[in-house]
Amino acid sequence: MYQLVEPMLIVELKCMDLQLEDSQGRPIKHPRISYGAQGWAVSGWTNSASVHNAVVVRLRNDKACTVEDIGWSQITRLLPIPEQADETTLGASEVIRRQVWTKEGAGKVDVRKLVLWKTNKESAGYSAYVVHWTDFSATRKSPLDREVRLAPNEKEAMKIADDMVTENIKKGWNEVAK
Repeated sequence: MYQLVEPMLIVELKCMDLQLEDSQGRPIKHPRISYGAQGWAVSGWTNSASVHNAVVVRLRNDKACTVEDIGWSQITRLLPIPEQADETTLGASEVIRRQVWTKEGAGKVDVRKLVLWKTNKESAGYSAYVVHWTDFSATRKSPLDREVRLAPNEKEAMKIADDMVTENIKKGWNEVAK
């Protein structure tokens, strides 16, 4: 959904509002990300603020990409965002079901793939299960089609997966051995 890049430019923003709580009075939480030698990494979820109607004012060539010049403290000096002692950590996802089918013809191979996984991230607001369908055909106008469906429990996720297989796998498709 996003492509994060190495921070190099610094901009000055103005905004209409900074929001610390959601509509139910709970603290706003965002992923804690950091940039290092391995690139971007998510280390969990933490208390944060939502910026509304942000507008870029200007580039700031007088500042460097350092914590001192552009750190989180620029916001926490103005707003009382409580530090979170028990930062929410995200559990590792686990694949529950994975199936791949191919169909050969006219010198090409079409591929369809189903993946169902348990996110183990419900405490951070994610759905419990995700069902992902991929359909690749090199001769189509859009060669790669994808469908993502969310489910609250394994039974519902399996039903969604079974329906996708029934709808999309007909005569001529061969399941690839695992």
